[in-house]
Amino acid sequence: MHARLTGRWTGCLSRRARIHLVGVAGSGVGPLARLLLLLGHQVSGSDRRRTPAVADLEELGLRFSCGHDGDLPEGVDLLVYSSAVGEDNPERKVAAAHGIPTARRADLLQELCRAKQSIVVAGMHGKTTTTALLAHILLRSGWEPSYYVGGEAPVLGANSDWGRGDYMIVEGDESDGTLASFEPNYAVLLNVEEEHLDFYPGMEAICSVFETFLNRCSEKIIYCADDRYASKLCAGRNNAVGYGLGPDGRYRAEGLKLGPFESTFLLVAGGVPLGEIRIPLPGRQNVQNALAGIALSLELGLPFADIGAAMAAFRGVKRRFEVLFAGPSFLVVDDYAHHPTEIRATLAAARGAGRKRVVALFQPHRYSRAHGLEKEFATAFAGADLVLVTDIYGAGEKPIEGVNSERLVRTIAEGSGVRVLSARTAAEAKRTAAASLRPGDLFLAMGAGDVHRVARALAEQCSLYEELQRSLSSSAVVAMGECLAGHTAAGVGGPAEFWCEPASREDVCRLVKIARREKIPLTVLGAGAGILILDGGIRGICLSLRHPSLSRVVVDGDRVEAGGGALLAQVAAETARQGTEGFDFLADAAGTVGALLAQGAGRLRERFASHVEEIVLVDGEGELRTLSRGESEPWLKDGRTGNLGIVVGVRLRMLSREKEKAPLLRVAGSDSGSGEGRVREKSDRWLDGVFRNPEGADLEEIWTRLGPDPIVVNGASVDPSLPNRVRLRGEAKTADVLAVLEEVRERLRKKAGVELACNLAIVGEKEHS
Repeated sequence: MHARLTGRWTGCLSRRARIHLVGVAGSGVGPLARLLLLLGHQVSGSDRRRTPAVADLEELGLRFSCGHDGDLPEGVDLLVYSSAVGEDNPERKVAAAHGIPTARRADLLQELCRAKQSIVVAGMHGKTTTTALLAHILLRSGWEPSYYVGGEAPVLGANSDWGRGDYMIVEGDESDGTLASFEPNYAVLLNVEEEHLDFYPGMEAICSVFETFLNRCSEKIIYCADDRYASKLCAGRNNAVGYGLGPDGRYRAEGLKLGPFESTFLLVAGGVPLGEIRIPLPGRQNVQNALAGIALSLELGLPFADIGAAMAAFRGVKRRFEVLFAGPSFLVVDDYAHHPTEIRATLAAARGAGRKRVVALFQPHRYSRAHGLEKEFATAFAGADLVLVTDIYGAGEKPIEGVNSERLVRTIAEGSGVRVLSARTAAEAKRTAAASLRPGDLFLAMGAGDVHRVARALAEQCSLYEELQRSLSSSAVVAMGECLAGHTAAGVGGPAEFWCEPASREDVCRLVKIARREKIPLTVLGAGAGILILDGGIRGICLSLRHPSLSRVVVDGDRVEAGGGALLAQVAAETARQGTEGFDFLADAAGTVGALLAQGAGRLRERFASHVEEIVLVDGEGELRTLSRGESEPWLKDGRTGNLGIVVGVRLRMLSREKEKAPLLRVAGSDSGSGEGRVREKSDRWLDGVFRNPEGADLEEIWTRLGPDPIVVNGASVDPSLPNRVRLRGEAKTADVLAVLEEVRERLRKKAGVELACNLAIVGEKEHS
């Protein structure tokens, strides 16, 4: 069916028109496209990327084109755009050049409203929730309304629909002044305050738009009597009906009880108690939103019982205190809050959830808002225990000099009295959040940009963390965002997504199976010598066999059993203490038993392998296997044991002195035992033996002859006389070490014709946004 509409576009909406929508993937234009498709129009649309919402519209018949190249479909009757699409848009230019009529999104929406009894919800905060709630109440009551919601409300099934009923519920938009173009039959005014300062010069201009909107309302106005400006704008209007938590509204909530995830209150109308209302939403702001929906529904004549039942069945809107993960250790919530008032209300709801701490991640939205409301932002975060602040999401705005996230960090710390950290990029935000969380915390992401992606990624991480906790022995160690710098000799490197210290061989089997099922990497970290972890850290599970049950050494006569996490020097010390000979060659060796067998090379590994009688490992399927010497000998000889799995234990035998063929070898700084340089003095901030000596030459001798200047990159440096030793100071990063090593190699390559091989294992991911 087609709506009988009139307007400024030569009546094209009264027939089956060809309508093109610019920015069709957006939360404002997308729902409009759905309405037009349901009305039978031929709809095309463009945007920078195809989204799941666009895919849904394509199933309804949308012709989608990716990008804005100005190539409009043939025969377009009308081009529609949002206020975010400027006059320089190629498609708008083509439409203007060819005389194709154009219309703003809000103007077209208003034209559609003319076909129904329109209800327009307006205000700075709470519009999406209230609009969805009203649509839900009327749908549950059998009124079959049409509706347009600027967000996802799963309870509705879609964010817009064209129903057979007489009413159309619309979420208005005050951000660009187009709210004043609506002529609603019913208006809902939630709140009015300073906002959208990229468009409005101040409160006077804001109030002017709302006043025009209210003046054009032909029936009832429902307004929040708790709000200063809403009350002022509605004062003296005979058609205005107030609601609120205070004493001034006709519809009031009394006996309010705020729970972690729901609110209950007694609804009083004109001094008469009507009954209890329960809504499965937290926070005072949601009670006010609910009162708006209840008040209008009662004014329309719906029975209180139907309204109460609908309220209890409402499930909220996505990105409005949306719980992404709830578990014993963590609660992860995502919210659209980006204005100081919304932030205060959302943090109050989070504080009421009963968790130990509230860790908030805030993505500032628009430079103009950060600049114009700086004082308000300063005090808005007092309800958090820790705040992480990302770079400002510009939303198409040009940066304002001096307005940046670093300034907001200082402002919030001073004004709210909380600890505030900078986490500029999405990757940094996720890493910092994971490292900051403690069991019992609530993590709250807030912002109108793309911060929800961080929240969803962290929710998945928390979910897997809790599965790991449940799956492993009680004495096993599981951590998120564990800093790996403390687990390596270099003392640098990013975090592990999951750090696991299994307490048994069975735990190792479970970890391998989980990693295989989730298709995530599993990295085994030994003693941390001879390894450099990149600053982006290690994705997936980082497994350490340093738990006592997997790193002990047991000596029984000439038989020795060692866990895969046992240090090589520990084997030498324990056998010597028990009077068992033949293992003193391990006294100065770095690394662990498992790392040497899995990844090692050279004479040290060959000599150790000669003592191996049996290997116990966990294979790639997560199964425990025991290999006798005969079964494992081929792999021990060619160094491919690591391909078989994770070595969790070995049984060693003592050899007679005649069989000890290899000379004593001291290994410097290699977890895998592949280094063969001389042992140097060590400390926790020195990296020794970083290069292998060139064949038939001495590295230090060549370096000294070149007489190079010191090489310094931030906190990493190489002394002119010691090219094989890197000194680390202060906040040195792995990137600094790699830059120093590359400079050493480049100088030797150019000046001495020598190619150096790095003696360090480099693992992990680079730091990226």
